[in-house]
Amino acid sequence: MFTRREALSNLFKYLVTGGFLAVAWGYLKGLGPARVEVSFSKRPQENEVIFQEGVYLVGLEEGPSAFAARCPHLGCKLDYRSGSERFRCPCHGSEFAMDGKWIKGPAKRDMRALDVKSEKGSKACCVTLTLA
Repeated sequence: MFTRREALSNLFKYLVTGGFLAVAWGYLKGLGPARVEVSFSKRPQENEVIFQEGVYLVGLEEGPSAFAARCPHLGCKLDYRSGSERFRCPCHGSEFAMDGKWIKGPAKRDMRALDVKSEKGSKACCVTLTLA
């Protein structure tokens, strides 16, 4: 006969083991992190920012760039400040330039850059975001 403490201890062990096996099975089946493709109907003009589905598409002098809309510090959703041409984290105050470069705050890395795909001559852009 198990004591209550032994039963709870065994239950905890089984739950942890089951959780680990579920995650491992997902990766073994090739699921891994989800990949989401975000399509933009137009390319941004220089200094224009378009937000859609967790992605900022920014028109830079050298062409469009895309960034994940999450702060690299703790993952808060970044706000775009059009007057200052900066992205700002409302949680802890980190700031980033239009090109995603870190300016100030507790985040010590740049915004996460994403690959932008567009067909030659097309006015649309497509961005692939990997959700970890």
